Order: sequence, then structure tokens, then C-alpha cells
Amino acid sequence: MALLPSVWQGATALTTSGGFSLISLWRWLELALWLGFGFWVATFISKKGKKTLVLLLGIAVGWVSLLALGQFLTQHSLLGYWFMGEPNLSPSLGGVALGSWGGREVLRAYGTFPHPNVLGGILSVVLVWLAARKRWFGFGVGFAAVVASLSRTAWVSLAGGLTSLLSGFHSSFSGVISPLAGGGNSWRVPVE
Repeated sequence: MALLPSVWQGATALTTSGGFSLISLWRWLELALWLGFGFWVATFISKKGKKTLVLLLGIAVGWVSLLALGQFLTQHSLLGYWFMGEPNLSPSLGGVALGSWGGREVLRAYGTFPHPNVLGGILSVVLVWLAARKRWFGFGVGFAAVVASLSRTAWVSLAGGLTSLLSGFHSSFSGVISPLAGGGNSWRVPVE
């Protein structure tokens, strides 16, 4: 939480000096809100509440991943859920992210995100957490969706996260972060 005021001050200084636009300030504010929400969840949600949160997160990852896999396999939008974030997709549309798969140009998986790299990046972070909690169905479907996003950065991020999880690096790192988050094991990835 101590980082949020400094993020705000830096963003405000850059915005007023002409370095950033108002849209950039809005993005910094969104980032600060998500960081604050993460700290709040880590600090104030009970153990039972965290189990419910992991279950709901697994369901959400499963749904978005199945949607992304369907988009990748059919090469177009599946359900037309524009009101829930699924973009209108077709390889023939301009501005749609395409990738190479088996020597063919294919539509990359979007899920309900604005770009495949966003899908891959978010899933690569959440999948490490699901693997630590042994939520294998959500992890498996999400892993396939990360592959279908064709996001190399997400692949590297997921590989790095899983490597650190398997090597036990997360438990030694949590001792550094915990004091910043208010003490205790609030940032430690709980492994059952």
C-alpha cells in the first residue's frame, strides 16, 4: 500500500509536465486500484474466503480458456458475447492478431480480452497460482489457452513462474514481500 501514493505522485507529475496524456493517468489509476485490491484480498480475506476465491478464479479461467480454445479451433468468434467482452473475430478482419501455426496463418486466441498477449499474460500469472493450489482442470485448460494465444512472452512468463514454483523460490521470496504487505504470510503462495 505504501507504493500507491508514490505511483500516483509520479503519474501526476508526468501528466502535468506533458509527459503522459490523461489516458495514461487513467491507466495508472486502474493499476493502483488493482494493486490496492490485491493487497486488500491478501490482508483481509479469511482462509475460507480465499478457498472460495480460488474456486471462482478456477471457474473463470476455465470459461475464458474454453472460449479462447474455441476461437482458435474455429477461427472466428464463438458466441458473439460482445457485451461480455468477446471481440468480433475473423482472420479476414483488419486489425485482428494473426500468428503462424504449422506454416499457416491463423487467428490467435483472444478469449474475452482485447488482444491475445493480454490473454496469455494474465493466464500465465494466474496459472502459476492455480498450479500451486493443485487446481489441475483450470490449469490444464488455461495452459492450452496460453499455447493457443501464440504469445511467446506469455510462454516464457509461465515457464519462469512454474520453474520458480517447482524450485521452491516462491517461499524464500515471500519473506521479502511480506513486510511490505503488512507482515505475516500474506504474499506467500500457499501450497497444500
